[in-house]
Amino acid sequence: MPERGTPDEAVIGKFIPNFRDGSEELRFRSSRAAAELRDTRSTVLLFIAVSRSFAPLDVWLFTEDLTRLLVLRLGLVNAVLVAVLALTFVPWLARRTFLLTFAITIFYVIFYALFTDIADAPPLYISGVVMLFFGIYAIAPLRYAVAVGLGWSCAAIFLGLVAGLGLLSLPHLAILAGELLAVNALGMFTLYRLERLRRIEFRNLNEIASERSRYHDLLVRILPARIAERMRNGEQHIADHFDEVSVLFTDIVGFTRISAALKPDEVVNLLERVFAAFDVLLEKHGLEKIKTVGDAFLVAAGLPEPRDDHAEAIADFALDLQRAAPQITLPGGGNLEIRIGFHSGPLIAGVIGESRFLYDMWGDTVNVASRMESLGESGKIQVSAETRELLQENFVLEPRGTVSVKGRGDMQT
Repeated sequence: MPERGTPDEAVIGKFIPNFRDGSEELRFRSSRAAAELRDTRSTVLLFIAVSRSFAPLDVWLFTEDLTRLLVLRLGLVNAVLVAVLALTFVPWLARRTFLLTFAITIFYVIFYALFTDIADAPPLYISGVVMLFFGIYAIAPLRYAVAVGLGWSCAAIFLGLVAGLGLLSLPHLAILAGELLAVNALGMFTLYRLERLRRIEFRNLNEIASERSRYHDLLVRILPARIAERMRNGEQHIADHFDEVSVLFTDIVGFTRISAALKPDEVVNLLERVFAAFDVLLEKHGLEKIKTVGDAFLVAAGLPEPRDDHAEAIADFALDLQRAAPQITLPGGGNLEIRIGFHSGPLIAGVIGESRFLYDMWGDTVNVASRMESLGESGKIQVSAETRELLQENFVLEPRGTVSVKGRGDMQT
């Protein structure tokens, strides 16, 4: 069985290393289009540099008819190569760079044969064409089938021209044929492995991207989106101080009694219905659900993104909760009753856990908000004096009086 991430013959072709899935092959080629265009231009520039580098050798070897030879090498070849380079900026050809590479290579093979004929070059010089085949398989950004077709076409054309022009004796021609056979075979083997490795890398990178996407989706499900993004970007220890946040607690009145009379699946179903309804309201008001603990529902406004209207936003949410709760029917009959309490102030929030992340809040503000709920009355919303100061201009509030809050003493609510 192949290892994970190692495509077998069911994924990549055995003889031509393309993805068997045509859509995946198209995605692979599309992902390489920009790199292939860039590499094609680099190949043409390298072609120009290599061709020009042979000019000093021509001056040394070919004293007769030197002017014509230099015109051919430095004039004709450079002009054709520059023209091909310019054509790579034509949109239609920029998407089909293999056509340009094919054309320029065939041109150069024909040129090289005619050049050696005019120069009456020695056999060793003629065999220098072998370097061109390294370019076909190892430098030019050609797909396997195209490179193989081009390599063998160039070999056949060059051997035909050399034989037809009588440039080599039969023994030398046989040696050249062997060299071209060997370089093509070696090039095919090398490019075959390279093309497979490119596709394996493509699949592995896609798998990594998919895993990262799933990881991010999971983080977004359990953490606020902004916090999830920070973790995705590599931030490991997230802890922030907030000067002004409103924290709300709500729970079901008499939940212990209600759950004792229900089957386990009925308890879970009830909580699912209740929290689903609360989540809809949460989304409506753009607040952050911190967590649920049993039948308790913990919400905050003003984090992880600070907002000036945190108290008003959570008050509107609380009023919607108050209206929505009686519309939920309990399994044994009757309507849902809840207590709601919230408080505003500074706190610290951050992510805890190694394998199971939790975005949580700490501070006196959280403790007071919890007491506002637990000491509240069924069907009513209890807020602290600090929160009342933030709401009194836009909301109608009734004083309840003094409530004894653990850790804070008597508080006005």
